[in-house]
Amino acid sequence: MQNDPIIRQAVAAIDAGDIIILEALLAENPWLVTERLLNGEEGYFKDPYLLWYIAGNPVRQPKLADNIVAVASLIIKAMKTPEQVGYTLALVCSGRIPRESGKQLALIDLLVSAGANPGESYAPAAIHKEVEALEHLIKKSGKMTLLAAIGTGRLEEVKQLITAAGKEELQQGLALAAVYGNAEILTELIKAGADVNAFCPPGFHDHSMPLHQAVASRDLASVIVLVEAGADLHKKDSEYSGTPIGWAIHMEQFPEHAAEFAAISSWLRDYMSRDIAQDLFKAGLISAGQVEQAVPIISKKLGK
Repeated sequence: MQNDPIIRQAVAAIDAGDIIILEALLAENPWLVTERLLNGEEGYFKDPYLLWYIAGNPVRQPKLADNIVAVASLIIKAMKTPEQVGYTLALVCSGRIPRESGKQLALIDLLVSAGANPGESYAPAAIHKEVEALEHLIKKSGKMTLLAAIGTGRLEEVKQLITAAGKEELQQGLALAAVYGNAEILTELIKAGADVNAFCPPGFHDHSMPLHQAVASRDLASVIVLVEAGADLHKKDSEYSGTPIGWAIHMEQFPEHAAEFAAISSWLRDYMSRDIAQDLFKAGLISAGQVEQAVPIISKKLGK
C-alpha cells in the first residue's frame, strides 16, 4: 500500500499544505482517514494513519506547511473516531520539526481539543527534550507527574512525587534525569532505590545505560553521581557496543563540545585507572608505593 498513488498524493498535499487537493482526495477516498496505511516499515511509524503525517516525525522535509494546523483540522473533521489523535500528539510533542516550524504548540492545542490526553504525551516530549512542548502539555493537563517534573527540572516537586513512585517509574526517571544531565535529581532517584546498572526502560533510549546517557548529556557531575553510586563502567550499549568511556572518547571528535567530553573521559580514565591499580595491589602484583605510579600509565593505555 505504501506505493499507492492516492496515498502519495495525500501525503504530498499535507506537506505542501494544499487543502483543496487534500479535501478532494478525502471526499473521493474516505478510507484514507480510517485505515492504517501499510508502509512495510518497523518502529514507531509502522503502518501510520494519515493524520500522523502532519507531525513531520519522522522527518520528511525541513519545515511543516504554514497552514499545517488547518490541514490537520481538515483530517480530524473527516475522521469518524478520535483514537488517532493521541499518538499524533506524541509525534508532535517529540519531534523537532513542529517546534522549528513554530507550529508545535498550536498543533498541541488542536489535538487536545480533538480528544488527545495531554498527560499521555509527557514521556515522549520529555525524553526528546522538547521542554516547551512539555510545559504546554502540563498547562493543558493541569497535572504534574514525576517524569514531567524531571523533564522541566522541578527538583522540589521531584522530591515530593518520588515517594509514591514505583520501580518502573523510578527507572524511567533515572534514565530521563541522565538524559538531562541533572545530578541533583539523579541523586534523589538513587536514594529512592533506582538501579544504576539496569538498562534504560523501553522508550527511554533502552539500548543504553543511564551512565551512557549522562555521558551524552555532557554533565560531568551526573557522571560522577552515577559512578560513585556503583554504575558499571564496563557495560556496553546494545546498539554501538560502546562503554561509557568509549562514548566520551568518540564524542570528543565533535569540536563544539569536545572540551566537555574530554573532561568526562579524563575523569573516567582516572577513576578506572585507580580501580585497576588497586586491583593490581590487592593481587600482589604491585606494591602500595607503586599504586600512584601505575595510575597515569594505565590511564594512558585506557585512552587508546
